[in-house]
Amino acid sequence: FDFASWKISSFFGCSVVRQKERLLVRLDDAAKRNWCGFSLQALEEGGAIGLDGADPAFSCLRFGINGGSTGGQRLQIAVSGEGGGSKTVWIADHLAARKIDGDPESVQTVRIPLRNLFPEKLPKTIGRILIQFIDTPPAEGVEIDSLTLEVQK
Repeated sequence: FDFASWKISSFFGCSVVRQKERLLVRLDDAAKRNWCGFSLQALEEGGAIGLDGADPAFSCLRFGINGGSTGGQRLQIAVSGEGGGSKTVWIADHLAARKIDGDPESVQTVRIPLRNLFPEKLPKTIGRILIQFIDTPPAEGVEIDSLTLEVQK
């Protein structure tokens, strides 16, 4: 499942532009505040993703991330749906280097198993994804590419 049809909302000086499978996330230095970020939300009741029978150890959120020329952005992600919200996890914890790099030509792969987000029990559906910048120094935004939910049963 991909999130191309979901609504994007941004807040506290963050803006997002969708370009096909890529999200260009930018920060306005004058307007941004700590905890700025954005969410993706299913447009309608039936737009949420069903997780019935999903194996939380093998199902995951997967995407590419590019930190521009500065890198080092501190980002956290949370997911919610029918049946509850997830833990908040650090995106960098799911990168091989444990840090968003500062190479504008690279795209690092992020793979977050659903069991890391929902250690107790998966919700029935996922209807919202929230990504927040924490402790935002003057820094570039990020590019998020091919955000996908892989559901394995």
